[in-house]
Amino acid sequence: MSSFTPRLLSPTAAEPDPGKHVNYSLGMVLGVDDFTQEFAYLSGRDQWLARDLLGYGTVSGLSVGVDVESSGPQVSVTPGVALSPRGRLIRVAPGQCAGLNGWLASHRAELLAFLGSPAENRAALRLFVVLGYRECPTDMIPIPGQPCRSEEEVTAASRLADDFKLELRLTAPDQQEEDALRDFVAWLGQVEITDAEESMISVAEFEEAIRAAAYLDSTPPSSPPDFMYGSPPAALRIHTSLAYEYLRAAFRVWVTELRPRWQTRWAGKGPGCTGSGGSGGGGRREEDVVLLAELQLRLVRTGSGSDWMVEDAEGVTIHQERRPYLMHLRMVQEWLLGERRASPEGATAFSLASHLVPSFLVTPETTYGQTPKPGISLDYARADHTHGTPPPPTLAGDVTGSVEAASVERIRGVEVDPASPSDSQVLTFVAADNTWRAADPPRPSANVKHGTAYGQSPIVGTSNLYARADHSHGTPPPPAPPTLGGDATGPVENTIVARLRGVLVDPALPSDGQVLAYNATLSRWGATTLPAVTPPPKPANSVVSETGFGQAANAGISSAFSRADHTHGTPPAPPPPTLAGDVTGVVGATVVGKLQGVNVNPASPSNGQVLTFDGASGRWSGATPAVPPAPGSNIVSANSFGQPSAVGSSASYARADHTHGTPTLPVPGGDVGGSITGMTVRGLQGRPLLPVTPSDKQVLTFDAAQNGWKPGPPPAQAGDFVQRPPNQPAFFIVAAGIIRGDDPSAPPNDRFNNLRIVKTETGRVLVHFDGYVEPGLNNIQYIVKVLPVAPPFPGTISVNFEKFLSEKEGFSLLVTFIPVPVASYNTLFITNTPAPVDGETIQSLSFMVEVSRYERRNQKLAWVR
Repeated sequence: MSSFTPRLLSPTAAEPDPGKHVNYSLGMVLGVDDFTQEFAYLSGRDQWLARDLLGYGTVSGLSVGVDVESSGPQVSVTPGVALSPRGRLIRVAPGQCAGLNGWLASHRAELLAFLGSPAENRAALRLFVVLGYRECPTDMIPIPGQPCRSEEEVTAASRLADDFKLELRLTAPDQQEEDALRDFVAWLGQVEITDAEESMISVAEFEEAIRAAAYLDSTPPSSPPDFMYGSPPAALRIHTSLAYEYLRAAFRVWVTELRPRWQTRWAGKGPGCTGSGGSGGGGRREEDVVLLAELQLRLVRTGSGSDWMVEDAEGVTIHQERRPYLMHLRMVQEWLLGERRASPEGATAFSLASHLVPSFLVTPETTYGQTPKPGISLDYARADHTHGTPPPPTLAGDVTGSVEAASVERIRGVEVDPASPSDSQVLTFVAADNTWRAADPPRPSANVKHGTAYGQSPIVGTSNLYARADHSHGTPPPPAPPTLGGDATGPVENTIVARLRGVLVDPALPSDGQVLAYNATLSRWGATTLPAVTPPPKPANSVVSETGFGQAANAGISSAFSRADHTHGTPPAPPPPTLAGDVTGVVGATVVGKLQGVNVNPASPSNGQVLTFDGASGRWSGATPAVPPAPGSNIVSANSFGQPSAVGSSASYARADHTHGTPTLPVPGGDVGGSITGMTVRGLQGRPLLPVTPSDKQVLTFDAAQNGWKPGPPPAQAGDFVQRPPNQPAFFIVAAGIIRGDDPSAPPNDRFNNLRIVKTETGRVLVHFDGYVEPGLNNIQYIVKVLPVAPPFPGTISVNFEKFLSEKEGFSLLVTFIPVPVASYNTLFITNTPAPVDGETIQSLSFMVEVSRYERRNQKLAWVR
């Protein structure tokens, strides 16, 4: 592109006024500004209608939650719709999420300016989730223009797409009209409405009281703002019959005086020929965003001290008290119509009781096993209502017949004889025919087995009679005392030890102080006097001297002992020895005369000589060293393959930069042709490659007819596999099977890749399989297909995929139930509203699940900047 040609600059068009529309006249030339103005007028009136008649806030969905992921807490916003303060519809789809720790890291500078430098490493922070509207240029088309334009100027967007902008902010958006409306309604709700007959203020005084309580000149500095001063005066009371007139007056003051002061005007100059129009709200410019929630979290400082992260992921709290929202007209209609129903006696026109009416339906309880449910109806049940009761069950098993006339036919599955029993008989089990039968009880026996002899064996007995509780068998008479033998002899009452382990003990009486000792001569034990005790040894007063060399070791014969601090002395120091052998002389003046017994010539050596062995004289002498060998002039060639290695015998040495040469390159042969540096494969294992030029995506195939390899199409494959388009990433099934809510720990059996339920709760099931990873952290994506198996009760079960969770949790399914219609009185109650299935019922359900996996390409996930 050349920069020498000047560009033509178009004048900047003024922002279109939404209070004007194009006056189409014959012959008028329409341009971009005219169409933009017409769109601004039509769109502006729609926004004007929405913001002034409806208000602004959340319309549907946009629920804010906090989930704990591996990287920390994550804020999520569900799909939904909102109306902005400017009257623009904002649609969020699909659901969005943002990691709090990631947001804190990317807004480090803002946090530093906002928090400052706290003395501690922890701080409290409030973040606000804010939703706004934005337009995105799209559908680029080429446009005519001047030459030498940049690439950006060659095309322009032909459409503007509605989009949204979700943000986390450190400050809450200004919503003066919303805060003023809430404060006005709260103030008005404190006005007492009574049936008491007493003096009441007039409607005009009531209007003045509202004006006096309202801040009309400025916005009060409080958070949340307080637009109505204090509470209504105590004397401000309204009679019930006049409440309609007073409320009409209050709403008139709000519409005509209060709201215009607190409402932001978005229409610029405003309609009219003069172009004058107030901006409202004291000249303020309220942001065109909607507050969704306020997050309160605790931060902890990390790293170098300038980074913050969430301290307790579980401790992040969500506050939605200041969140504006809109109820749709159908809800308001139903609520107002409900107020027209008959009110219970004593309820005022403004109490909640006026919205409660008796129900004409009741939930039947005519079957067993129904679970308790709190219900969702806004009507009340009459005091004399009933739910019915189930019919009495028909008994079966051991007990048969009806509940009122039950008959025990068996006991734990064993038949009871139907024959009538006789007096005093008892129910007895007869093993022969496996039956309980009435029989006479056993009688006491008149006889008993005697136990009056030693050595009787135990006997179980065979009698059908029983022994009385006070029976006895008798005992044998006491035995005569035995006479002992062996080491001890004599009767039991007068024993004598005559031996010790068979060795006789001398019967002679011992004397005082004697001990029992063995006499080997007599081979018996006898009393013996101990010999006299030798006194203990005493310390010696002398010691053997060790003051000379060569003294022999001697154990000694003295009965005295040596003291602990004794010494024997040491010999005096010897004179230095005279050396002999290779080294001679005294210690202080040695002479090396030999080396390993070979004499060293005593003659003095000359400069540069080295010690050299002289074979002629048989001794070491000083000698001039020999001249080193010269370098060789010849070299052994190595220009052929297979030469053996050789040490060589030359006295010359090889220079450091010598070479032996190398053999020439061989000529390739066999399957390979050409040269070593340019080989060509001509065959594979002796079979030639046929000279056929390959085409795209062909493979090398063996042709048996020509006994060679040639290119050709790949052979058709047969088998079980999932086809996919060419050049696309892999797509395959990773888990499948039928899973049941009450067997999360059961073995896989027929389930593929250990597909299993890991958790059940009301309306929700968590499913996992081996190898599951969380999508979004990489390029992996799953497709989940699920069908409910027919439930064991009437109604419709619906199972929908909810979302992918962490690697530990898996993914979640939503389980809802629509019951069959129930008839009561002459009205058929039909509901198509699905309700979450309780956790106990989910335990009895089965689900057929298949999970497929593929890889995404060049996709990015982000929503918060």
